[in-house]
Amino acid sequence: MAGLDFSKKLNRLDQRIKEIKSQLECLPEGALRISCQAGHYYYRYRLPDSSVHYIPKSNCELASDLAFRKYLELQMKDLTIYRDALSKCEKNLSGLENRAYRYLQENKGVRELLKDRFPVQNAPLAVWAAQPPCEDAPFQENRIFKCLNGIKMRSKSENLIGDRLHLAKIPFRYEDPLRLGNQIIYPDFTIRHPLTGDYMYWEHLGRMSDPDYIRRNTNKIARYAANGFVPNHDLILTFESDEKPLTPDQIDLMIDYFFR
Repeated sequence: MAGLDFSKKLNRLDQRIKEIKSQLECLPEGALRISCQAGHYYYRYRLPDSSVHYIPKSNCELASDLAFRKYLELQMKDLTIYRDALSKCEKNLSGLENRAYRYLQENKGVRELLKDRFPVQNAPLAVWAAQPPCEDAPFQENRIFKCLNGIKMRSKSENLIGDRLHLAKIPFRYEDPLRLGNQIIYPDFTIRHPLTGDYMYWEHLGRMSDPDYIRRNTNKIARYAANGFVPNHDLILTFESDEKPLTPDQIDLMIDYFFR
């Protein structure tokens, strides 16, 4: 199903469970018991043979280790339940496909036949994404980098973001107009969530070594905020400088966080 990547989530859960098991092996056995009298805490611990031992104040590190053991044991139990449920969900959904989306996405002729049936803003995602690019955005002549979906973009990094979105089957449009108050701007990417259809916007700030560029784009982010958009909610921001370029791994992390 588009937008769901169970394998990544399961792998991360497996890795975290493995890390917890490794940590537990380094911690002492026993279950911590805590009592409080007159505002003072007293610690004891129970061993697997059911014997109970007092922990003197001089050995508070043992109490800390036992408390941490309990925390990790509970965390591992929760993660294991979550992992089992997710694995079962993956099995149940393995044969489920978004057939309507694929029908439109894979048949240009069908999209052409149905284009008048859907207003652009409410169109099925494949129809919406396949509309001709907006030509009102400035610097059209600088669109020289072609994305995998055929759309031309103005920078290598934007092209990289477009390619990763396309490969992840995330529907998007490049430099579509957006009204913020009384001003029209052209976000780098207007995106529709593949499951909910919700709109999100992605701005890539690629010249963070340039003070004037930083100032202009700080003002731009402020305009977003003044019109109700919240970074890391419905506004995605990525950054790079000459010394620290944007990488495919960074883009994939953003896609995974926001859309999966």
